[in-house]
Amino acid sequence: ASEGAKAALKYGFTKAGLETIYSWTSVLNQRSEAVMKRIGMQKAANPYFAHQSLDKDHPLSKHVLYEITQQKWNETQ
Repeated sequence: ASEGAKAALKYGFTKAGLETIYSWTSVLNQRSEAVMKRIGMQKAANPYFAHQSLDKDHPLSKHVLYEITQQKWNETQ
């Protein structure tokens, strides 16, 4: 998963010209969150939100948002 995520970041920054890339997952999905951390992403300023397509009481409703800027990504290359 980390290799695919790294390739997606590379494409986003070098081919698509993005300045920031965001990723999110349910707070219950700790494996996905671990991948985001491994590839250099960090929690956004206000990282927690309720997914709009799920009822607020649904177990998967609470999500966490990560981000990485092109500048930060370049520093890790």
